Amino acid sequence: MKSFRFATALVGFVLMAGGYFASQAAYFNGDPAPYYRSVNQSSIPMLSLVVLAGGLFLVVLSKPEAE
Repeated sequence: MKSFRFATALVGFVLMAGGYFASQAAYFNGDPAPYYRSVNQSSIPMLSLVVLAGGLFLVVLSKPEAE
């Protein structure tokens, strides 16, 4: 279960960092409008929903660990 949690956290981190860096690159290249249009019209919202659902699924299935 720990490996699934770690994988979900890693995927979420990579997606957030990648989106941030792509946004900054679009801004500093001088024309961020095409980037923002592509983000709003692509499968990014569905991908974020899948990552969120995966995280919630792991929370529901997790068992408390013995201390």
